[in-house]
Amino acid sequence: MSTFITIDSNDPDVKNTGSDGKHVSDFVSPNGLWTLGDFETDFPPNLLKGRIAAIIRQPDEPAVIEPPEPPEPVTPGDPEVIIEVNDPWEVDVRWELLGRAACFIKGTWRVKLYLESLGDDTLDREAKYPIDIAVDGRTDTYHAQFKLAPNLLKVEEDEGTPFQLTVAVIMMVNCGPEQKLVPGPVIAKVNLPLIQAFTEEVEAFTEEVPSPVS
Repeated sequence: MSTFITIDSNDPDVKNTGSDGKHVSDFVSPNGLWTLGDFETDFPPNLLKGRIAAIIRQPDEPAVIEPPEPPEPVTPGDPEVIIEVNDPWEVDVRWELLGRAACFIKGTWRVKLYLESLGDDTLDREAKYPIDIAVDGRTDTYHAQFKLAPNLLKVEEDEGTPFQLTVAVIMMVNCGPEQKLVPGPVIAKVNLPLIQAFTEEVEAFTEEVPSPVS
């Protein structure tokens, strides 16, 4: 059974789920390096379809550039397959709902992240995005950022642990008893590349002080 981990709901990037004019095609090949996933609906494709993509990143520190060289654009990191869990890292996901019926669909998006250990089974983890995102008829992408704090993911000592990450996006609709939210006609998922997660050990270097000459 997976253990739940908590995502900080007060992080500005986590709270920022608004429309920004970007599309999935902006992030997948040939325009980007995100992993494309599967998107399924109960409707004919001409009425409702979608696309989803995600990426694992460990943000880099911006490089210091000496003038007069022009500064290069600072990106929040490239796709990662090796993660140092004692530093912050993130899983970003974007998806879009397309088709003639898209503007008539109502509900909320529930986003979950599954981290399956391929080593010790007790290390399996699961995270629910702290915000349910309204299905609002936007024509660009919905997006969510799972910000993983340092040491939130536990790994085996020495060589670390390989993990298979999956992001799932479920449309929830209030069609249950007493209008309870239940899974609706749309589900999407991304199986991300296998990662190796480990704890970086940095040895402290001390300068040897020569003994005084007597």
